[in-house]
Amino acid sequence: SDIEPMAVEIARLRAWLSLVVEDRGGHIDPLPNLDFKFVCANSLLPLHEHSGLFSDSTLLPRMQEIRAAYFEARRADDKARLQERYTSLMAEGGEIEDEMRTRQIRTFNPFGAAEPSQFFDVETMFGLDGFDIVLGNPPYIGESGHKGLFTAVKGTSFGRRFYAGKMDYFYFFVHLGLDVLKPRGVLAFITTNYFVTATAARKLRDDLRSRADLLELINFNEMRIFDSASGQHNMITVLEKGHSG
Repeated sequence: SDIEPMAVEIARLRAWLSLVVEDRGGHIDPLPNLDFKFVCANSLLPLHEHSGLFSDSTLLPRMQEIRAAYFEARRADDKARLQERYTSLMAEGGEIEDEMRTRQIRTFNPFGAAEPSQFFDVETMFGLDGFDIVLGNPPYIGESGHKGLFTAVKGTSFGRRFYAGKMDYFYFFVHLGLDVLKPRGVLAFITTNYFVTATAARKLRDDLRSRADLLELINFNEMRIFDSASGQHNMITVLEKGHSG
């Protein structure tokens, strides 16, 4: 998942090319449709709690049916028909237009979205209960000068759990990674290295201690990993969700 539409399109293309390269039999079978596998979304905005307008017991199985069928669809008319079914499903239950959950769900367009979805939910978007691996290079942003970004997250149930004054924006992504991992799942992030000692990262360190085992830290100190970025001091952190002891 990424908030930038172009980044999602590039990731989808690279995955498609990898599938082509790995086909070593000389005959390339029809490749699956990857639209539902790559999501353009604001990952830090959770899906609003169900308030009765949408019946998830009906909605989610219907979404899962469309996802599964679209993944295997080969004919252009079959894909167009499934896209129409999905569009109709997203338009249902609109009697209360200002209901948060309805408006959020309607922003999820897996078919070449030009704008990010205004929520992220593993079950709704992927039909999964969690991930085995979470990889990322989240944005390194302080709250000073970026209050709008922090305010949008602080007002959510997720933000209220993890916000701390003077924190870095990437702390949210580490907390989220632990939320969406399955037990024994692995998280690997490249970030700045300040969180291991920063006062504002105390809540992050407490969360790591309570929910994860540290597998590896690779501290690059002054080495420049990204040519165009300033003030890097990067570190790769690898964690496993849960405790081995």
